[in-house]
Amino acid sequence: MGCSSVISPEDVLESLMSDGTIDSLRLKIIDQLKANEELKNTTIKMAEQSKVLNTSGAEKQSKRELFDALRQELELTSSLLHESLEALVTMRRISNEKELEALLSREQDPCLCYIEVQAGAGGTESMD
Repeated sequence: MGCSSVISPEDVLESLMSDGTIDSLRLKIIDQLKANEELKNTTIKMAEQSKVLNTSGAEKQSKRELFDALRQELELTSSLLHESLEALVTMRRISNEKELEALLSREQDPCLCYIEVQAGAGGTESMD
């Protein structure tokens, strides 16, 4: 009961595109980006703060005020970076899971495979 047909990467991509898997992944990513309105607001707020620090009145502020403003901007930047990295890691993990799922689904992999591991010479190691 051998399988004579070989599935090429192009076949997999064509199948993913035809059954809407890629489109559904794109839609999920777009929905996540739209839902993260807070990230957008934080970015706008950071840009405004930077503008405040770069104005001509900034040199008249005390060093403590400038330090506090810069520290606050740094905290916002680091939290934004952390949130962005978490979102990227999550999207990458989901993408990898979906890719593997698509490659191992019955539609994409009609040739079922079983792997059998046999012990070497025997003894106590063969029971592991």
